[in-house]
Amino acid sequence: MSVMVLPELWSKSSNFSLLVAIAHLKKYSHLLNWKKQESILEFGFANGYNSCRSLVPLLPNDYKEFFGGSMFVTFFERTPIGDIVLRMTKYPKWNKYDHEEMISTYYYSQDPRKEYERDLEAANFENYVFNVETESYEYSSEEEFDSRFIDRCKWSTTENS
Repeated sequence: MSVMVLPELWSKSSNFSLLVAIAHLKKYSHLLNWKKQESILEFGFANGYNSCRSLVPLLPNDYKEFFGGSMFVTFFERTPIGDIVLRMTKYPKWNKYDHEEMISTYYYSQDPRKEYERDLEAANFENYVFNVETESYEYSSEEEFDSRFIDRCKWSTTENS
């Protein structure tokens, strides 16, 4: 897993994640069955901007607290950056920065869906919906692309220190 080292930069460069979250929450909103006085747990990054724009508009008016509940999760299993990271890990100059942490543990799997489902069952998840989708996103600029990954790279702070 990647490590958030520059949350402020994440907030400025996370348009991709925001658009995906909005689209997925809209598409799968029928899976969100809010109870009266629901407690809601939200896992997020940085300052909460994306959650406020994507999740908060869908919250029931009578929610009890915003910290515990069911999960709605989107995973990006394979991204173009994965191949770049794999190539970088083969060179000593770049390998020392642990770029491989940016790649999913299922990246090398021939059947990541099967492994995800196995792990969900091992963790005693009883009720889940698993969808596989292929999507694309066009970055608005090279700067947006660069900042999309720099915010989570260890080298971004170690090189600038």
